[in-house]
Amino acid sequence: MEAAIGALTNTITTCFQNYLDERSETGYELSGPGSVVMGDVDVDRYRDPVNVFLIPDQETFDEDDLGGGELTTQDIAVFILIKKEPKEILSKKIIRYGEAFRKMTRENNTLLNQVGYAHTERAEYIEGVEGSDLIKGIKLTVKVTSED
Repeated sequence: MEAAIGALTNTITTCFQNYLDERSETGYELSGPGSVVMGDVDVDRYRDPVNVFLIPDQETFDEDDLGGGELTTQDIAVFILIKKEPKEILSKKIIRYGEAFRKMTRENNTLLNQVGYAHTERAEYIEGVEGSDLIKGIKLTVKVTSED
């Protein structure tokens, strides 16, 4: 699981800004995440306006009929949270962040040649975080498959 999260972290820090630049519009600049963190989602700990949290979800194992090895599939929950933005543009920006992330995993489906295959399977929009309606986000589920 650590290898998959490391590959995803590396891809986000290396490539995500390029896809954000494509989605930016006048007045809605999309900056890259200040932090990419594995573990507990603690929005108060990180002061940057945009943070990405990676949470391991589940892991499945299957026999590889062709190569004789084992295929491992990991589900990783990716939370992109935005704060310190005017309330009226938060929803618009989070949709663009989700679109950019999905395009990044489609075009880099080997996570910079570090895994067999990765794709974004699902997206859920987060309307607010406990204690604040000025934080919005998106939760994306990424499936990462690799051969052991």
